[in-house]
Amino acid sequence: HMNDEKFPKKLLRIKNVFNKEVIFDTNSENLNTLNSFYNTVTGQGNFRFDGDSKHLKLLIRYLMDKMGDGKKIDVLGWQPDGEFFAFNNKAINHAGEEIPIDENGVIVYNNVHYYIPSANKIYRNAVNKYNAQKRFKVIDNDTDFNLLLSDIRAVHREHSITALLFAISSLFQDIVVKELESFPLLFLYGPGSSGKDELARIVQSFTGIPQSPINLEGGASTMKAQIREFAQFRNGISQLSEYKRGDIKLDGMLKGLWDRNGYKRGNLESLVSSEEIPIESSVILTGNEYPQPEALITRLLWNEMIKNEFTEEEMDRFDKLKDKINKGLSGYSFEFFKKRSMVEELFSKKQREWKVAINQAIPGARGRMFTKYSILATFYSLFKDFIEFPFTQTEMLDYFKTCVDQQLTKINNSSITNRFWEMFVISLR
Repeated sequence: HMNDEKFPKKLLRIKNVFNKEVIFDTNSENLNTLNSFYNTVTGQGNFRFDGDSKHLKLLIRYLMDKMGDGKKIDVLGWQPDGEFFAFNNKAINHAGEEIPIDENGVIVYNNVHYYIPSANKIYRNAVNKYNAQKRFKVIDNDTDFNLLLSDIRAVHREHSITALLFAISSLFQDIVVKELESFPLLFLYGPGSSGKDELARIVQSFTGIPQSPINLEGGASTMKAQIREFAQFRNGISQLSEYKRGDIKLDGMLKGLWDRNGYKRGNLESLVSSEEIPIESSVILTGNEYPQPEALITRLLWNEMIKNEFTEEEMDRFDKLKDKINKGLSGYSFEFFKKRSMVEELFSKKQREWKVAINQAIPGARGRMFTKYSILATFYSLFKDFIEFPFTQTEMLDYFKTCVDQQLTKINNSSITNRFWEMFVISLR
């Protein structure tokens, strides 16, 4: 039995006289009447129940006396109640030990049964069921991780610094949000063919096969649907593409993603109560245009990717890296999770130290800028002894300063433009 306030479920195993066995989940209410129970089992194939209501009551009584309690995992990623991280095909606990997931999507950990519907073999070939969850999986890559990082740096130049540190930080974003109540947005800005989407793909590959980006320009997804995208995975990474300036509601939503403000909706159980859709994933924002509001600019990890013309040698290097990335990166993330206890212990202290250091190293930066770059610097210092970053601490700080200078330039230009139009409107009056 899997408890849920709204949709309690049962995880059932049935076997027919031909020894065909199926494990599936169904709403608890489907076991309460003869017709619903019959429809439930026949819906799984060559299974039927020939008893009457009296026999069903005896069967249900027997099952309920024997069954255990469990929990259904709807949101993959970090599981705070059980203290383990669940991919669709593997799980790892707080101590860095792998927890097996059987072919039916069941995890048994600390005497609790957890059920991952998307990991059940009966949905393996169902093309319209749990497609996003099936992408959120561990993919092993036999390429040496340090060499792969060097290739990423060679192809994507200094932009890889914030991108790689953002990817690692995102794996532990619940720890960051608990401490700071916010998490930065990675902004990749520049003309077409500058490598924005491929760099975003690299970052997203740290949590499996990259999820399809939400296109902001087309308007096919509503604002609420876009926010729900960030509630699908806890410590996941999602992408918003084709940013266009001038949309006040969109800019407001993006600021809310920094602050981890979801949206509230009414609860049918009460006229006055409501429930909130949380923000659980980090955000990559890409586009050919940059935002104008200062409050949004200061929330972004800025990357101006201006170069879009490349030599034949550079294109060849780009294609070779893409082939390596397509093999998957999430297997490396599994190794990062083994250091979660270290991150929990040291993050707060290191982040505060880096916030002071960046304040001194980058004069002119605003408050949020100290915070967001201190997060990346913290994860650099936490993991530099375990992996070979393809950049030094000095190179990291120099690029942070470049990003801040570019942001301040955009803020100042935006201010001048706004003042011009304000004066123009006043003159018309």
